[in-house]
Amino acid sequence: MNHILERIGEIDESLNVPFEEYSGNKDKQAALFAHLVIIGEAAGRLSRELRDKYSEVSWKNAVGPRNILVHDYVRVDYEVLWETAMNDLPVLKKQIQKILEDISEK
Repeated sequence: MNHILERIGEIDESLNVPFEEYSGNKDKQAALFAHLVIIGEAAGRLSRELRDKYSEVSWKNAVGPRNILVHDYVRVDYEVLWETAMNDLPVLKKQIQKILEDISEK
């Protein structure tokens, strides 16, 4: 789960720009693409037990984009990736932080 938080942190740092700058910057788009693939891969490798225990996390939404990015990359909509980074990742970050806190308290 630390990989997920690290990637979200990288995304936060690299996307601290207006959408217009992101949309015109292939490096920022490629970085977001790569980070989302890693997030999906890391989430997919978590145990079924952990994912079941923390079912409030939308694991399907964390893993699903990875499959699309890797297998159907020619149809990637970089505006959708931006929206995911801006809207969904902050929620996932808080959820992962809470899980890590729960685990460390045990």
